Amino acid sequence: MPKIIIASVFVIFLIFIGCSDENGEVSKQTVFSKLDVPLATQGSYAFGINNHGTIVGRYDDTNGTYGYTTTDKSTNFESINCPGATKTVVTDINDNGHIVGVYTDISGLKYAFYSTDNGKSCGEINCFEASKGTTAVSINNNNQIVGYYKNDSGYYGFLSTDGGKSCETITCKQFNFNTMAYGINDKGYIVGHTFDKLGQYGFISLDGGLTCQKFSCPQVTGSTSAF
Repeated sequence: MPKIIIASVFVIFLIFIGCSDENGEVSKQTVFSKLDVPLATQGSYAFGINNHGTIVGRYDDTNGTYGYTTTDKSTNFESINCPGATKTVVTDINDNGHIVGVYTDISGLKYAFYSTDNGKSCGEINCFEASKGTTAVSINNNNQIVGYYKNDSGYYGFLSTDGGKSCETITCKQFNFNTMAYGINDKGYIVGHTFDKLGQYGFISLDGGLTCQKFSCPQVTGSTSAF
């Protein structure tokens, strides 16, 4: 019994630490609602939401992994499985209802996709240097898409400004390689993270990924990322 009490107190302590601000003061209570995906017998995740309240994510069952969209918290779920995919994950949705994500084919290779019809068709985002897979992570209301791809040299962030027909590598001139883009706002500002042998660092780019500024968080002794 004493061990159980100690463990419970420890968990509660972590919860309060996670809800504190930079001054260590506990913030006002936030109410969280559980999102039940009816077909998710093996778990579910929510990754994105637009200003209309449409939520996207993934769920797992005994047969595989699928994307979904929903317009409320308990019903009206629509399953998304890109044609020819063994796994589909929807990562973001903009206010136009356009979605992005990643699907996996039978060989295990990952493809970033962009869809304007809620996943009935999934247009591949073509990054020609991506020999080992591509993932789309975020889309803004101008239909600009960011994510990352992999090849023999490492990971590289990408930006697509034409609905996924092509992609530009986010070079971040001061970083040599291993740059992954995770978010883009309507101004075109991009955030993500880069990593090397010394650690991982969050970054922001205000010029489409040509130059990137690392986040400096003095209170953080480990890695940082920006989403």
